[in-house]
Amino acid sequence: MNLTNSSLPQAVNSSTHITPLLIPGLAVKLPVTFAIKIILDIVGALANAGLLVVCYQMYRTDPSSNAVSLIIMQMVACWFFMDFFMFPINDIQTLLYNFHHRAPDYYCIWEMTSCVFLVSLSSWTEVFLAVNRVVAICFPLHYGRVSSRKVIFHVLPAIWICAIAMTLPGTFYFGGHFMAIFLNQCIYVPHNHFGEFLLSCVIFLPMSIIGICCVIILAKSIYIAYRRRQTIGLEVQKNAVRKCTTSQQRRMEVAIMLFTSFLWGAACDLPYSVFTTESLQYLFRENPILTVWVHCILDAQYTISPFTMMWLNTDYRKTAINFFRRYVLRQRVPSGQAVIGRGPHKSELNTKTRSSVAPASHVPPHYLVEHSVLYRPSNYH
Repeated sequence: MNLTNSSLPQAVNSSTHITPLLIPGLAVKLPVTFAIKIILDIVGALANAGLLVVCYQMYRTDPSSNAVSLIIMQMVACWFFMDFFMFPINDIQTLLYNFHHRAPDYYCIWEMTSCVFLVSLSSWTEVFLAVNRVVAICFPLHYGRVSSRKVIFHVLPAIWICAIAMTLPGTFYFGGHFMAIFLNQCIYVPHNHFGEFLLSCVIFLPMSIIGICCVIILAKSIYIAYRRRQTIGLEVQKNAVRKCTTSQQRRMEVAIMLFTSFLWGAACDLPYSVFTTESLQYLFRENPILTVWVHCILDAQYTISPFTMMWLNTDYRKTAINFFRRYVLRQRVPSGQAVIGRGPHKSELNTKTRSSVAPASHVPPHYLVEHSVLYRPSNYH
């Protein structure tokens, strides 16, 4: 998706009417880049569809993961629609430039409205996930209040309303407008400070909030690791602490997913942000095919992210393996693995019994705060 500042159209306006015959090698380069982007789009759509299935299975079979599963499902759904619909349509329009086809203005209005909405929706959903992880790791005693279905079902529609509010002004030429430049690429051009504010709300503001949340989670994780180095004498106390740290470890897996997604997204957005600066815009003018390669990197953001999320989360991998064995290979899943997704272990369900929980007086106070699941066995995420 092209979101840039108002100086870019003036800088590249002279390239708007370039024909393929005037750009050396463009007739060969465009099909090559088209093939690469289509492969990225297909792989990304399949990966995001698979992650959606895994999240749905987790939501359906593991009540303790409902909140996180719903948030991630909305975010991954946005990635899927971009890989399955928006990016291929944009790639086809770029390839048609090789046949002297010029994208009409109404195409950019439709294409950019959809892209800005999906990017806004996914970005602010990721912000909600980041805040959810901060509360889960830093304030576990209050996590149940912000992870209930009532809260989730109110916040997720609110994110939709905010995404629509950030998209419609550009559609109706208020604060900025959408336009086509060389190679049938569409961009958003802000007219005033309000348009620049909307642009920052779509990309820069959510990325900043996610970055701050990641720093908070990282600091808290270092603090927890430091406190865990303190030894506890009695074996029964070690068993109690081991049980109550299970929830914290599972929460940290989701936090690591968030942190990795943030770093990968920032790395993929960096080339476009650098090349669209005023001092480097001449590169687009001298080599228009560069904008297509930059967008290949942007496409890779939504193609690689589902693989990293699956790789970093043990529950997702087990759920995917069980789903593949049951519905693709038609194998019977052993009774111990019948429930898709990892629910609480039988020993964890009995944490209220007198024999499985150490007396509160024998456990240091900081463990009661950092691992409050010892007294609230229902919170496993």
